[in-house]
Amino acid sequence: MDNFNKGFVQIPHKIGNFLPLINLTAREVRVVLLILRLTYGCQRRWAKLKFRDLQTVKIAPSHAGKVVKSLLAHSVIIQNGKTKEYRINEEYLS
Repeated sequence: MDNFNKGFVQIPHKIGNFLPLINLTAREVRVVLLILRLTYGCQRRWAKLKFRDLQTVKIAPSHAGKVVKSLLAHSVIIQNGKTKEYRINEEYLS
């Protein structure tokens, strides 16, 4: 139980309060949580993701593109230009 006290990811209340209210698939939730960890958890504005990196959250590279495109289409996440950098769309949550 001591391991739970070693750190935390601090996210804004508006994100923590709104995420449970939007209808996401299990895969989409895992990608959103990974992006939250890589942005707010690492104190960065953007998370650099390669589709094969999503294997860490049990998403096969063959499904990764579909999941990311779905989140982009629903404006839950946004992309930094044409790069492989993503973040939570805070405007969507407003």
